[in-house]
Amino acid sequence: MRKNTGVLICNKLYVYHDVNKNDDEQTKVEIEFTQDNPDGAKFIELFDKSAFSESTVKEFVCEKIKSAINVEHIKNKISSDLIGELLRTHFVNKYSIAEFEQAIAEFDITVMPKAIATTNIEQLLVSISKPIPQGQENSKLNRTDALSICRSNGVIIGGNYSVSNRTQHGSHFANDIPVSNLTQNWWLLLVDHRKRELHVFKIGANEVSENEMYVINNKHKQHTVKLNILCDDDTFTDKLRKKQFKRWLVKTIKY
Repeated sequence: MRKNTGVLICNKLYVYHDVNKNDDEQTKVEIEFTQDNPDGAKFIELFDKSAFSESTVKEFVCEKIKSAINVEHIKNKISSDLIGELLRTHFVNKYSIAEFEQAIAEFDITVMPKAIATTNIEQLLVSISKPIPQGQENSKLNRTDALSICRSNGVIIGGNYSVSNRTQHGSHFANDIPVSNLTQNWWLLLVDHRKRELHVFKIGANEVSENEMYVINNKHKQHTVKLNILCDDDTFTDKLRKKQFKRWLVKTIKY
């Protein structure tokens, strides 16, 4: 009688169900060769000659696959916005919304996968010991240098970001950014090389709408937002649409 269960042993242990299907249609579970792996102990239990049951193996494989899918769904839903909403729900039962908003404004809550966070920390350690090259202190900053300055001052930039330098004539910070940035969480870094200041803004998804900004839509720059934020202006107003960005200012860094 043909069995629907199979095992493959290579760099990992694979337990298959529906082996009569094509490879990409088969349901399978991967078991790592690690010490005290509970799935490894379960494998020994399932394939014990005196207790083997194909239906039990199928149940194990299906449960592991379902659990893996659930974990991915949870991971996809975890975000800085979700954490913020959970904190709000927790605290507004005891404190006023105004009190919560005042307190939370002192924190920058950023949620990112551990792999990205580890990479950012490693880059931070490198950037701390990497000063701006001599002779370039008063020049414009590129994206890499701007990120290094942020990281060395404890501001970890993740996701979408844009760097705008003070213009040659010094009246405003200029840049063109994709309209799609506005529908996502994004960072805006304004570089004032004259004052050696880096203004860091963190803007939430859809907190700035397309209708509030000057949008270019031609064959050269399709669906692009043109930024012209005034220099030496405490409100950080975009001179084209009079939109003020001060409310999103996270930190001003001297470099």
